[in-house]
Amino acid sequence: KSEVFSWGCNNCFQLGRDTFHLTPIRSPVLLYEGVHEPVLQVAAGALHSALLTSSKRILTFGKSEHGALGFGDELLISPLPRKMLSI
Repeated sequence: KSEVFSWGCNNCFQLGRDTFHLTPIRSPVLLYEGVHEPVLQVAAGALHSALLTSSKRILTFGKSEHGALGFGDELLISPLPRKMLSI
């Protein structure tokens, strides 16, 4: 089992937590527990993040400026990790 922790600013849900915070989270907290498989890699941007899982799924969350989450323009903010439709 792998665990992913996040901390910092979560004003656009870029930490994968479904609670909005204007003040930064200063201590590592466990990422949302809806990721039910090992995470191999993590990529973090200023307003969004992505996870690569052991089954080669890419999960994204945060703010989707210019399609950053991989959902085109249909989804602007995803507070919790969601599987990208395709790459």
